[in-house]
Amino acid sequence: MMQKKKFVNRQPKKAAVAVIVCMTVVSIFISGCGLGNASGQYQNTGFAMGTVIAQNMYGGNEKTAEEILHVISELEQTISWRLEGTEVDRINDGAGSGQPVEVSEKLAGWIRDCLEVYEVSGGKLDVTVGPVARLWDIGGENPRIPEEEELADALKKVDAGKLLAGAGNLPGTTQNTGTSSETETTDKNSIWFHTEGGQLDLGAVGKGIGCDEIFDYIVTNYPKINGTFSVGGSVLIYGEKPDGQPWKIGIRDPRGEEGEYMGSLTFSMEKGERINVSTSGDYEKYFEEKGVRYHHILDPKTGAPAKSDLISVTVISESGFLTDALSTACFVAGKEEGLKLAEQFGAEAVVITKEGEVFLTESAGAYFQLISEEYTLK
Repeated sequence: MMQKKKFVNRQPKKAAVAVIVCMTVVSIFISGCGLGNASGQYQNTGFAMGTVIAQNMYGGNEKTAEEILHVISELEQTISWRLEGTEVDRINDGAGSGQPVEVSEKLAGWIRDCLEVYEVSGGKLDVTVGPVARLWDIGGENPRIPEEEELADALKKVDAGKLLAGAGNLPGTTQNTGTSSETETTDKNSIWFHTEGGQLDLGAVGKGIGCDEIFDYIVTNYPKINGTFSVGGSVLIYGEKPDGQPWKIGIRDPRGEEGEYMGSLTFSMEKGERINVSTSGDYEKYFEEKGVRYHHILDPKTGAPAKSDLISVTVISESGFLTDALSTACFVAGKEEGLKLAEQFGAEAVVITKEGEVFLTESAGAYFQLISEEYTLK
């Protein structure tokens, strides 16, 4: 059996739970806004960081929900490349200048985590893919197929090997400015981006990070709360369900309509435990031209939508960051390599191929139940 890589989770470990399972498009739909009932359940749906924030909690209220939504809004002020003056925006402004940019300890840690997944995955996750993503604009107002020449120029600016997180960079990595092969020694919270015109884009990990931030806030301020908290396609499940029943998450049918599910994930949790689930699929953001679907999951090597044999990947782990990062990396990697990659990080995964076949990592079968007859569990 492959030796599993221990992922360094930089989130506070005030609550721990064994890694569980993964699936295909995680969907927790919570209707209404500010709904409470006699059982102590409170539901709230808001919008932040460009996506829907759905909260389904026991022991919380409107004030709690507003505070959690504020946590995500604050995160956006750190990691967004779109907003002027954020830490990521400052890194991008300094790209190619040869000068370090001082950032918060959290952002430096997230970047180091991204570089770790980049290295282990062979570049399947590359958070410097921004210049290429801007050309395609998939999910934006003007999606298009870039010209070969402009795509080639943009690809020259995609290289996470030139995104360096100070003295805390990956072991053995030489921080090369392009003019000297000497390893630079900088503060651990200094970010060097040695690519002129480079753009750091944490979109592939931002929602998972958001779930980790929610977890940290709850543990610190509302440790008695239990519930599910979704940030787009990433979901945090925290604590024990008050009625003693297991939590259940529907897995969206990647070729069905919204609200249609191909499977479900069911598991029991105790007080203080957490699980995170993230999904990436070719149906989330895409456009079609001449019968060809162009989805938003880009292959950093080609600059084009990944030509994967998969249509959906779901990853489950204690770390929200890791589930989000791996759901993208595993999709780009494809079925065989993707399943192995998840196991390397001690995560579980459920992947769906274009042929409608469902494959699981070793332990995922204990939690996954196939619902749709349109798919075959292998």
